[in-house]
Amino acid sequence: MLASLGHGRPATPPRLRLRSLVISKAAHSVHTRQALLTQINNGPNREDITSAVLQKVKEHIDAQFVAKGLKGIIALSPDLTSIDLLLQLAYFIDHSGEWAATVPIIRVAKHQRQVEQLPIELSSADVEGVGSRALFDNQCEALRQLSLIQRHLGVTLERHNNGVELLNGEPLTIRTLQTLPADSPFRDGFDPNNPVCEYDDWEFASVRDAVWLDKMQYGGRRVVEQYAPRHINPPRCDRLVSHPPAHTRLPHQLSHSLLVISFSLQRILATQPPPLWDRHIISTKHIAAGGAFGRMIVLHGDQRGDAFEAHLYIHSFASIASAHLYTTERPVAGEKGAARFPLTVRVVRQVMGADAERVFGNKLAIALPPAAAGGGPAAAAAATASSSAAAGEAIASPSQQNADLVGAPSVNVGVASPHVAAPAAGGDGSCGGNRGEKRKAVALSASIGDNGEEGDTAADGGRAQRRRREQTARGAEDSSMTMGDE
Repeated sequence: MLASLGHGRPATPPRLRLRSLVISKAAHSVHTRQALLTQINNGPNREDITSAVLQKVKEHIDAQFVAKGLKGIIALSPDLTSIDLLLQLAYFIDHSGEWAATVPIIRVAKHQRQVEQLPIELSSADVEGVGSRALFDNQCEALRQLSLIQRHLGVTLERHNNGVELLNGEPLTIRTLQTLPADSPFRDGFDPNNPVCEYDDWEFASVRDAVWLDKMQYGGRRVVEQYAPRHINPPRCDRLVSHPPAHTRLPHQLSHSLLVISFSLQRILATQPPPLWDRHIISTKHIAAGGAFGRMIVLHGDQRGDAFEAHLYIHSFASIASAHLYTTERPVAGEKGAARFPLTVRVVRQVMGADAERVFGNKLAIALPPAAAGGGPAAAAAATASSSAAAGEAIASPSQQNADLVGAPSVNVGVASPHVAAPAAGGDGSCGGNRGEKRKAVALSASIGDNGEEGDTAADGGRAQRRRREQTARGAEDSSMTMGDE
């Protein structure tokens, strides 16, 4: 196993030949690993041989990181010096599956300070925390990866003897295609490597969604938000959408029709299968009762070299929806509202196009500074922003914006989408909302923060607090179904 020199003498470190194939075999076979460790421990020059073997195994693992696309994302901690644990880690990495979907999420977590540093340095505690090889082999790909880096994300993953998975002490129910409800919105996209699961009273599109969305949906500073109730009088609101008034200076009527457009688009964005705007880092959750959806869409920050993270969080009920834009961009001093975050606004316009205005109205209609020269996200955004038609730099008057939106409610999210649907039937002939809708808006507003600028971070608000907020919002949704108009 270890190359020998001369008359049976063990190899000295300079002549040590420990091939990657032997290391891989030792990682996968308990018998081979024990034989290797015994040969090292019982031979002369034990310290030198141990040091040389340790270096070879670390080089093998570094090569594994490169092959998995994890260079710069995950590395070995200098204090991981146990050959036994390193060989165990080599096995875990070999069988951890494809990381292409996880790496961008780790980058987002780093921007939000959910991860302290990159690369994540795996230590002895990380390897030991995975548990037995049998437990590891029994998990889906997403849980295998999570088990390796869970400590660095501030989450805990456990499995009881009865097979119950626990995420942060709460049951995590993994679905198979056979146990998934027939009417689940996630059935068509089911992936056994990253399956649908139930957690904290929600059904999530995948295990990754349950872990990341729960932690990062409110991460960063809030830039803008838009609440859009689905009004209860379809005939009049539908007429406003299909046949806008000849005179567009009717702010009361137009504000209602724009809210209908915003609600319908938000509903589509919350439920349409990914990708959206060619963005693939999307996390979705759903509760069948009330048709509630929550979705986080990463707009920026998931690629190498991105200087900040920006995402859209949409909370959609059957009769009200809210869209919230968050960013980790450092705010510009002396500015207010969206003007505090010019790079984020530029990226949002670039990614969402006309949909940014359909969702948020004119809340992103700010004058942007010239794009920075050279590389980086600002310059990338500037490539599109240089054309006022493509980037929307030339801001139309509010009345013209309203006329354009009402006259063109189609959605541009990367795949064909329906026109704005008519609101639900009922009501007294007005487009006004009811007390239930307003109560729900108050409840949803509480889920974002009180100061109109700062969103929650993982450190500020725990999962229990988010659960109370969402239960309050769902209670408001229920009451909106039963209360009459004002």
